[in-house]
Amino acid sequence: MKAHSLRKRALEAFQLNLSTWRLLILSAIIGVIAGMGAIAFHYVLEFAKNAFLDGFVGFRPEGPPGEREIFSPSTTPFRPWLFLIITPLGGLLGGLLVSRFAPEAEGHGTDAVIDCYHQKAGKIRARVPFVKLVASALTIGTGGSAGREGPIAQIGAGIASLIASYLKIPVRERRILVAAGMAAGVGAIFRAPLAGALFAAEVLYRDLDLEYEVIIPSVISSIIGYATYSAVFGWAPLFQTPDFVHQNPLELLPYLVLAIVVAIGATAFTRCFYLVRDGFKLLPVPGFLKPAIGGLLVGIIGFFCHDALGAGYGIVQKAFDAEAHHLGIGVLVLVAVAKIFTTSFSIGSGGSGGVFGPSIVIGGALGGAVGLWMQDICANFGMDIEPGAFVVVGMAGFFAAAANTPISTIIMVSEMTGNYHLLVPSMWVCVIAYLLMRRYSLYENQIENRFDAPVHRGDMMDAILKNVTVRDLLSKPDGFHGKTFTSSASVHDLLECFATSDQAILPIMDDKHLVGMISGRELRYMMMQDRLDMLLIAEEVAHPAITVCPSNSLLDAVRIMSSNHLDEILVVAPDESDKLLGTVSQRDIVLAYDRQLATIVRKDSAEVAADTPHDDAFDVRDLMSVDHMVLTLTPGDKASIVRQLAQPLLEGGHTRDIETLTDTVMERESKMTTAIAPGVALPHAQHLDTIGLDTAHIVVGLCREGTDFEAIDGNPTKLFFLICSVEQSIHLKIMSQLARLIRSPDAVRALCDVDSTENMLATLQGKGQNAASS
Repeated sequence: MKAHSLRKRALEAFQLNLSTWRLLILSAIIGVIAGMGAIAFHYVLEFAKNAFLDGFVGFRPEGPPGEREIFSPSTTPFRPWLFLIITPLGGLLGGLLVSRFAPEAEGHGTDAVIDCYHQKAGKIRARVPFVKLVASALTIGTGGSAGREGPIAQIGAGIASLIASYLKIPVRERRILVAAGMAAGVGAIFRAPLAGALFAAEVLYRDLDLEYEVIIPSVISSIIGYATYSAVFGWAPLFQTPDFVHQNPLELLPYLVLAIVVAIGATAFTRCFYLVRDGFKLLPVPGFLKPAIGGLLVGIIGFFCHDALGAGYGIVQKAFDAEAHHLGIGVLVLVAVAKIFTTSFSIGSGGSGGVFGPSIVIGGALGGAVGLWMQDICANFGMDIEPGAFVVVGMAGFFAAAANTPISTIIMVSEMTGNYHLLVPSMWVCVIAYLLMRRYSLYENQIENRFDAPVHRGDMMDAILKNVTVRDLLSKPDGFHGKTFTSSASVHDLLECFATSDQAILPIMDDKHLVGMISGRELRYMMMQDRLDMLLIAEEVAHPAITVCPSNSLLDAVRIMSSNHLDEILVVAPDESDKLLGTVSQRDIVLAYDRQLATIVRKDSAEVAADTPHDDAFDVRDLMSVDHMVLTLTPGDKASIVRQLAQPLLEGGHTRDIETLTDTVMERESKMTTAIAPGVALPHAQHLDTIGLDTAHIVVGLCREGTDFEAIDGNPTKLFFLICSVEQSIHLKIMSQLARLIRSPDAVRALCDVDSTENMLATLQGKGQNAASS
């Protein structure tokens, strides 16, 4: 038995190492391809800028010193009125391309990657990276105010998804590779490999949380993507800055002012962006025309403020180079405000591009303006302020607030500028601005934290099962009282026992010592072999017992059972591995999980009730109506029942996506049962605002024949209450009131006897009044 255990552990360790190494090798491959994708995107983007802005308009904005010229400038004279033609044209071409081939390439691509990671199992269609590359080049290359982070994030993630899907990589690893692809693209094109890796782990959540599983693969892919890209375009940072230093702690006071300013600016930018986005969604014109309209508005602003077009990196470099005084506070503020609007119109209208580039320009301009202002004020106190240092810190603080990514942004700006001496003020400004701006984010698909992430919902199950031991499930810890067999027992006897008992495992005992076991799976196989059962004895078909100890957690038991395809597992004494104490089945574990979860829910409900002011106006019966009653349900599986219950919400116009609602409920049902009383189930799910629900609803259904819904008592479930809510406190309140409403078998029987939806509603109202009065 010990040799078998050692072989099993060695096999598990080998499988773990094989999976890990596969992930790291694929991350390296993705880094190379994503780096090449960044090179291709850079060439296509520069070609578009040279053809449209330079060759057609004669506009040649300065870029960062770290980017060398690829194409020679033209001799076309500058004709700013052509902005009114070229930016709408770029929007129209990009809009046509996106709407025709890949609608998911619309907008800033990072948000699409976040949604792909959390909601779409890391799947991105193969065409998306190519459509995103061309559409973004058209948007930015014709003067649209957009950045490169979004396109290259979606390009790198799309490449990773394509490779993972082709190789049939498991979903968990595909998600990680998608994040690594995003890291490789961002780390390459901004020449910031460490920041690219941290950005991919941090941008997924709105709170200060990291997806730590993706960090190591992202570091590898980002380094290789950066090396691939820099081998072609050079290793220098994007920007060149003087040797700014921070040596006076009193400077943190003017930097505090900067933190407040960039937080206000980031809030204004985010609200303006989504206000424009929502406004364009309401326009009664074809989708492909909306980016052209946005482009026209950008062209009008660009006619008066050229620095608000394109990437706009040139004005940031000027502010670094002690030219902030020549620009003046007014010009810097004007550029920041104009850039907010041009970016909102360029991307919010449906154009394709990122928000990082415009954000650092807006933040740098605001930082320069605050630096000039603080320089004049602080000079009276003998404090020497460098406005250029405020430009660097403003760049970091603004995007940290707007994207809720303070950690990666600090590193990103340091790597882009090659200046690490301003880490202290950058940390100070980024954290304060982030705390002031937590309510808003440019990335609306960010999830609050890991606990709320769909990919980690199973973590709650693990946490609960870790806290319950096998000992808690042993009804008779003094020993096993089921049927056992000796080594000489015939397989025929074993089959008879298996057919007439509930045991899924038959222990083989010799002189009260456990020597092996036979599972139901193996016995079912023997049933199909003609007369084989009459020829064999237990010793010939038994194998070493797979066991757990009373001190093992239920999570340990579940993992062992799952890896060995067992429905039941033997429990042995910790110091005597051949002394059988009992068994634990899957059903035992599910019931224990339900009990533990019910305890947690009751505790949370009590805390919510204590923290939430009592609202007499709220009544669960107010959420029910005749329209939401489903008198008769057709028996079927869980998904079928939930879909029938959800149908009235679609017919009433309350939701637009029954399938997503069903999947959301079923995802929870796969982890736990929602049976709360004999014959009654409460299928439910939270966070439903993404499918059109803006208030709570309850749908009641009756299945007179009953259906298998894994009820606690094992009997068919007849009465269903589908709960749809968008707020945690309301959700718990609904469940609590419903539980009181149907707490007695008489209430359930009364509801099952009604013959019309009106009578069902009346019965519910009556039971609710009785529950309230008692």
